[in-house]
Order: sequence, then C-alpha cells, then structure tokens
Amino acid sequence: MAGKVVVFGSVTDADQSHDPSKFNVNGQRAVSHTPSNLNLPYSGFGASSPFASYTYTYGSTSTDPRGVSSSPRLPRSDSGTVLNVVPEDRIMMEFPSTEQARTPLYTGGIPLHDEDDESDSEEEERELDEELEEHGLYRGSYRRLMLLYTLTPLTFLVFFTALALLPPLAYPLSQSWPYPTAPYFPHPIPELLASSALFSLSHLLRTPLTALAALLLPSSPSPLFTALHTLLALFFQQSALPLLLVAQHAPPHPRTRDAAFRRVWWLALGWAAAEAVAAIAQGYAARALYRDVLVSVRRTHNHSTETDVEADACGRSGGQHKSETRAMGPGNGSEEGQGSRSPERRHGRSTVEMFEQEVFSEGDAEEVAGADERQPLLSVNINRKKSAHAQNGNGSEIKMQVEDELDTLIAVRAREELEEAYGVPIIRIPVFLSCLQRINALLFTLGIYLLLAQAYLRSTLATPISPRSQDQEQDQERRTNLLLALAVPLCVLVHYALALLQTPPLLPRVGAPAAVYSASLVSLGVFFGGLAAWEGLS
Repeated sequence: MAGKVVVFGSVTDADQSHDPSKFNVNGQRAVSHTPSNLNLPYSGFGASSPFASYTYTYGSTSTDPRGVSSSPRLPRSDSGTVLNVVPEDRIMMEFPSTEQARTPLYTGGIPLHDEDDESDSEEEERELDEELEEHGLYRGSYRRLMLLYTLTPLTFLVFFTALALLPPLAYPLSQSWPYPTAPYFPHPIPELLASSALFSLSHLLRTPLTALAALLLPSSPSPLFTALHTLLALFFQQSALPLLLVAQHAPPHPRTRDAAFRRVWWLALGWAAAEAVAAIAQGYAARALYRDVLVSVRRTHNHSTETDVEADACGRSGGQHKSETRAMGPGNGSEEGQGSRSPERRHGRSTVEMFEQEVFSEGDAEEVAGADERQPLLSVNINRKKSAHAQNGNGSEIKMQVEDELDTLIAVRAREELEEAYGVPIIRIPVFLSCLQRINALLFTLGIYLLLAQAYLRSTLATPISPRSQDQEQDQERRTNLLLALAVPLCVLVHYALALLQTPPLLPRVGAPAAVYSASLVSLGVFFGGLAAWEGLS
C-alpha cells in the first residue's frame, strides 16, 4: 500500500499565489504530493512495516548525490503580500520497488535460511511418498537406481584386487613353490575353481535345506535353516584343503611366508568371489522388480503449483513408453492450454489416481472417480480387451496380455516378500550399505578361512597318509587338535550369529544399517584374527 508523502519545500513561479494564508511562517508554501507509484522501502521483516505508512521529508532536496541540504533562506519582497521565492530544482524521490527482489543488507546480500520452508518441503515430500506407496508406486528413476547399484560390484572389484595383491607385496615367499602344478593350470586357478565350485554346490543346496527346515520346524524354520546352511558352508570351505592337498607340503606351524598361506588365501578369494557374484545378481534381480512401479515426480511453479508424474512402463518386448500426468493446483483460473486435459484433472483430483487412470486404466475415468477404495495395480478392463481382440480374431495378443498380467502379479508378490524380509523396500536401502556388505563378506570369508585352515594344518588330521619319514614323525608329535577344537565352535557360532541377524525374524526389527555396521565390526575382527593366527601382524 502506497503511503501518503507530504513534502515541504519551495515552489516555482507557476505555483505562486497572492493569498498570504497559504504560506507558512518561513514564506514557503505547503505542497502535498501523493504519488501513485510510490513503493515503501524494505522493512527487513518480509513485509512493509505498519509504522512506515507515512513518510515525511522536511526541507527541500536537490539532485546532489552527497545528500539532503537545507533550503536556502528566501529573501522577502517589499510587498507585504507577495513573496519572491527562489526557484529550485525539481524534487526527485526514488523508492525501491516492492516487486523487485530485495536482499537484506544486514546479511551482506545473502538470503536468510528459512528452516520452516525446508521443514514444510520435507513434510510434503514424505506425504507424497506415502501417497505413492499406498498405490503401490515409488518415486525414483529405474536407470538411476541401476547405475547407483553398479557401485556395488565396482567396490567389490577394487577391494578384491587389493587383497589379491596383498600376499606378494606384504608377504613374499621364503622358499620356492613346493606344490606341483601343471604348466597349463598354474596357481591360483585350481584354488579359484575349487572354492567356486564348492560354493555353488552349497548355494544349490539352499532349496532342499529350506524344505527340510520347514518340514522339521514349520512354525519358525529360519533359525534351523540358518544353522544347517552355516554348518554346510563351513564344511565345504574346509573340504577344499584336503582336496587340493594343501597339507602335503605345509610345515607343522605354517606362517604367512609359506606357500600354504598363498593357497589358503586364494581359496578364500575364490569363495568370496562366487558369493559376491550370486549376491550381486540377486540384488539386480530384486531391483528389477520395481521397474514398472517407479515414477518420477517433480513440482513446477508457473502461477500455480503443478505436479508432474512420469513413469516408464516397459513391456515384454523391452520397449518403453512414457506417460505424463499434470495436476493443476487450486487457484489457477487460466483455462489456457487445458483443452486437452480431462475434466477430472481440473477439479483437484489426486495426482496418483490420475497416473493410475492414464497408465493402467487407459482413461476409464468413471471407474476411478467412483471408487472409494484403492484401485488395484492392474486396473485394466480385461473383458473389453478380450472382446475387442476376439472380434479381430487375434488370440495371440490375448495370450500375451494374460502372460503380462501374471508376470506383474508375480512381481508384486516378490516385492511383498522382499519388503517382509528387509522391513523396507529394497530400493530404499542406500547403495552404500550394499557396498559395505560386500566388503564385509569378503573380509569375513578371508578371516574364517585363515582361522580354520591354521587350526586344521596344525592338527593331526593334516598328517599325510603315505609312509612318513623321521622328520614327519617329529612333526606329528608337535601337532595338536586343541586349536581345531576351539576354532570350529567359535567360527560356527560367529558365522551363525551374523547369518541369523540377516534373516526375516531379526532383520526388520534391527534394521539394515544396524545389521551391516555390526557385520563390519565382526568381519574386521575375524579378518585380523586370521592374519594374527598366521603371524601376519608381527
């Protein structure tokens, strides 16, 4: 609101009057100006202050940029009724426009940080995510999701390479290679193939073990299955040692500079690599289940709030088509550009409902508008499509449509099972946790292999069956089974605890971050414990 400004200053000859009552005691005439384009100065509180409604400027002003000067003394005329005034320059008053963007001077031109606006924006984002999840949709980009998850195999590859280079750099061999190898099958190919094959066997036996656990303990089969699979995995890990005859040329007390350490190290790396390949493939497959329910939502401001929802729906042929829905907020009186929009979009309909209407219902506005319950994900008028295809005589397209519906239902069921196992949608788990989990598994496998292999090679089970020499007889006397009796139960218990922490009964309660961070601490402890058992830290 423009304020009324009263300026007391001198007047020109055109404004002179012979009425002495219109002059003040100084011989100056009071002139009132009410400019129509007057804008109040910025008050610093986001709005004009109520105390700035009237602004008074006393004395005349000049265009001199040095400031305001007082009005010169006006000489009196000989006449008592006529006053001669000195003409002065035209007064020019400039006020900052309220329509222009102002920056507060007390912050050095830096805009203030409004925490309330950020909290409101975050609350709106949460509400939007909740609304999308109620309809089975999630905000995000499928391509970006897959690109981010690509960091997981890259991280594992970097750490795998670093650990593969660690033995030759930090622990050089003290003697020549004692194990016989074929020229076309050199070290470490046998170790990698043997451990990878053993892991594949244990991975394939998960399904029979699951059925066995469900048969023996139908109420809660997860703890029993975890125990059986842990014992089986540790047995297969250590069975590679006698299969490759690692103890044949190993000393009674092997160390990191012996060839046996290299073979055990590469056995662990082969197992960890196979486990990582299986886990990363499962991660990609789990995220691919969310391909058809990921939408991109953005808000634009063009005299009104607009919400754009974009989704990429991919068919069986692999092609992609994009559907966009724009919901106009209230208060948009402009009908411009709305000729192609349906009436439902102009009457404050929900953005998600309109998205489902366009993508899945193909414009069946009456069904969506009259439904009080949440529409299913597959709200397609199948009967109408079947009749249309039957008239055209194209039965193969009907079969393809039914197969698409079944595939989508299977994906919905798989997503529900994953969310029950993790407690949250898997796409909501940060990719950093996936990378850290792969590092944990790599370090834990190395530590378990080193601990159990050291205990096995120092036990009487590693004694060669062939006729022994006198030196071998002396080595047999120095072997003991005490370390093996202590290491096996300890490793089984630790392995079982970590595996049980990642099963559906505990993982949703504990949370994925807590489970991964706990596994990091345990994995580091087991890894350095394995190196210490081989005297690799001294």
